[in-house]
Amino acid sequence: MANHLNASGHAKSYFKHDPIDINGRHDSIRLVKVLPDLSREGFIQCQLRAHSFPPASWDSCHTTEDFDDEPWDPTDYSADPNDWDIDVPVYKCLSYTWGPPQEDCIIKINGRVLLIRRNLWEFLCVAQDQYSGQAFWIDALCIGQTNTVERNHQVKQMGRIYSRAQMVYVWLGNKHKLSSLLHYLSIKKEEQNQWLQHALEKLFETFAMDEFWTRAWVTQEIVLARRVFVLAGSSRHELRSLARIIQNQTFSYLGHNGFEHFADILADKKELKNWSLINLLRHFRDKKCAIKRDRVYSLLALCGEGRELDVDYSISDRELLVYILR
Repeated sequence: MANHLNASGHAKSYFKHDPIDINGRHDSIRLVKVLPDLSREGFIQCQLRAHSFPPASWDSCHTTEDFDDEPWDPTDYSADPNDWDIDVPVYKCLSYTWGPPQEDCIIKINGRVLLIRRNLWEFLCVAQDQYSGQAFWIDALCIGQTNTVERNHQVKQMGRIYSRAQMVYVWLGNKHKLSSLLHYLSIKKEEQNQWLQHALEKLFETFAMDEFWTRAWVTQEIVLARRVFVLAGSSRHELRSLARIIQNQTFSYLGHNGFEHFADILADKKELKNWSLINLLRHFRDKKCAIKRDRVYSLLALCGEGRELDVDYSISDRELLVYILR
């Protein structure tokens, strides 16, 4: 499978996002599908399509249970996006770290070349093998990152996007130790006894200390999700089950770690509904983000105050701080 490109002769074929309707009666989002076949050059291929998001009243008549028996059929896809259903299909969201800033891996979207970062490329390789034809919302692909107006609009919608997804996949990367842990948790109990306890403890330590759990955006993405599965390599396990296992064990060696907040939150999501933005900022003050304003924007969907605050990446950090404190 290829992931690098000889740039000569390809300058005119680079992918650019077509505009989406952000001022119409319904909000619009893009969803991406990874196709099962590689391009003739050996690149991962994706199809990206814009969809009209349902109105807010949709939330009141659709619940998590509506999706439990409606898995997306991996065979139900078309290479021609014009053949896709015009309504928003059942989709999943990806929660992941962007990783180092080098965009040196190649995929093709709607037949055109796009440079992406390695961590996302590695997920798409897994998706091409295991989730081809399924609809995903992935920020780096579904948002025109260079269009500030669109970016403001889409970031404001992220709470709704994640809460309406069938499930959220947490991608921890192609990490052998974490993949081994998830595989261990999926095997039969009698086979688990063959593992040494100290080896299991080391795996949980690696999991809890992973940099993913330090991301500011993870809080919203996990709290609002209907269901969350953790992926590492080709292995996966439900996050709520992982949290229960960690809480039920005496892992004193873990100490302070990025995952401990989420273990508590998953036990009682309703508690957060009464928190103010200031309280959320204080509680999650240790979370990291490349852009300081995202420390605020990543929490807006979790509090009522968030509906009154517009996402605007053109203002300064100081202007945003003044607005919050006024």
